[in-house]
Amino acid sequence: MTIVIPLINITGGNLPAFNLIKFCFPLCLLLWHSIWVFGFKRSLLILLPPFIIGLIFEIIGVNYGVMFGGHYFYNPDTLGPLLFGVPILIPFFWSFFVYTGYTITSSSLTWLNSKKPSKINKKIWLLALLVLIDGLLVVAIDLFMDPIMVAGNDWTWINGGAYFGVPIGNFIGWFIVAILSTGIFRTCEYYFPPAETRAPKSILLIPAVGYGLLGLLFLTMALNLHLNSLAIIGVLLMLPVSLINLILYAKSKRN
Repeated sequence: MTIVIPLINITGGNLPAFNLIKFCFPLCLLLWHSIWVFGFKRSLLILLPPFIIGLIFEIIGVNYGVMFGGHYFYNPDTLGPLLFGVPILIPFFWSFFVYTGYTITSSSLTWLNSKKPSKINKKIWLLALLVLIDGLLVVAIDLFMDPIMVAGNDWTWINGGAYFGVPIGNFIGWFIVAILSTGIFRTCEYYFPPAETRAPKSILLIPAVGYGLLGLLFLTMALNLHLNSLAIIGVLLMLPVSLINLILYAKSKRN
């Protein structure tokens, strides 16, 4: 198959002001958090891979029906202008989701008083495990989110799918994007460990709390759309992650 993508193709309607604020607030919070914790250069190293990899996967997926298990298209009336058929906001949210998954996994390791894998301790098996967990946390978001967005007409799967109208291949694609993205950063960390951050450790709770709040938001949306079974599945997938992180933090403070 030959893949040909035009050099530039920006289309779509205007993004409603409320949606713009709703979408941009978590993105700004993400940027602030990453710079505070990692500094500007390392923030770019963790945020750019999911942005670029996610955008490439999305462009190919929208235009050729591969990468995510089928043909789909986005609604510019709710998500704003499209670049090659992909809303300009989407790659930013790839960075948001991957960063959130990475930070939750890493903070849990911190609360357990365990060191990240590095060339010093040579825990390459732990590196692989962390990348796997990162990927699963990101996929859990989409398992809850995607059917809601489809029901809300934010995007459409042309041929539907086995999971609330979403093809299973979509989640495989999400997992691949997530582990490629976080794998790049964790590998860099392995060979070039960062200096100790000056930020208070408690700031690492913000992504975990945000993950739980996102789950509660999706719960409300799912119930409003009468997706009751999805609501149960989504809550069981996302809320325990946030609660476990908070419990581990509380235990670490007592020790």
